[in-house]
Amino acid sequence: LFTRAKETEADLKALGYDEFTVQDNKTIFRRIQKFSEILNGNIDGEGRYLGTDKVNQGAIIHRKFYTEFKNIIRNPFYLNEFDLDREIQVACANAHGVMAPIDLPEKVVKRVLEKLISRYEAPLNSCVALIKTELEGTVEDSLESVSGFPMLSKELRLLTMEQIARGETATVDDLKKHIKAQMAFINLKHPDYGRASDHSREIPTVNENSIQDAPSKKKKKDKLGSFKSFSTWSLNGTENGATQVLWKQPKVKDRSLDEAICGESMIKEEANEVKKIVGNYMEIVDTTIRDMTPKYIMCSLVGALQDYVKDELTSDLMEGRTSPEAQQELLKWEESSRVPELLEIR
Repeated sequence: LFTRAKETEADLKALGYDEFTVQDNKTIFRRIQKFSEILNGNIDGEGRYLGTDKVNQGAIIHRKFYTEFKNIIRNPFYLNEFDLDREIQVACANAHGVMAPIDLPEKVVKRVLEKLISRYEAPLNSCVALIKTELEGTVEDSLESVSGFPMLSKELRLLTMEQIARGETATVDDLKKHIKAQMAFINLKHPDYGRASDHSREIPTVNENSIQDAPSKKKKKDKLGSFKSFSTWSLNGTENGATQVLWKQPKVKDRSLDEAICGESMIKEEANEVKKIVGNYMEIVDTTIRDMTPKYIMCSLVGALQDYVKDELTSDLMEGRTSPEAQQELLKWEESSRVPELLEIR
């Protein structure tokens, strides 16, 4: 019997059971502290529980900031989703109304910029969701520190997941406000405005009667860089300054009224000028948004979770559990564990 009892005690100890600490209410606080240290260590690499068997979520999040975000957040000026040239031409024509085009309408620049900037919202939401998923994985990994205590594990998961959801909402709201602020004031006196090369933002066109070839560099251009005839090609610049064919419009004998209006030389010249302004300014906006997105995510999502786990998790967990008996309920061993069985044998 003595040998059997000794073996039972050894098995209980191997499973992490300690009669004195389990009966001690301080045990629950130790478990929470360990969970907190592991979670924060997985994010910032600090603490006693620095892992060596796999890459933690902090390193993964860092990589996403500099690689995946770069592919998700794309400057809308270069996207092929819509015919930017045509939209600018239509905006210029509509801005003048019944008046003859004389001056470049500032409201066209503002309207085109607003439309382009608004296209950042969906990609930024995707970035936030990407980091949220990593944080949820961090929580699940950290809950291994309370394995065997189903009630405690359940409550810790619930509280931390709720905080992640709050952080996601706050981060998305912050980014929306940033986009709204970018659209609210167009700062064409920004110190970086005009520094980037704008040769890729011209609107090259080709004569209607030309054969189905890309525009020749030898054709005579006007001072704004556009060919003088209305084009059956739509071309856009790429980020490296090269010109790329996006779509080809089949030759039509009779152009529509819209095409005729947008094809007027003064409208096209205005549109070309607007596109240069928009392209230069969007470089500033794009740089700012790429810089601010990880900062908002770190402040309102990642950092907020770490602060919550350090400062508020324990009090939220203990809310309504003031008696020692109620606190001990959190430390009940999982029924599938061998601990209850061994305690019966003992």
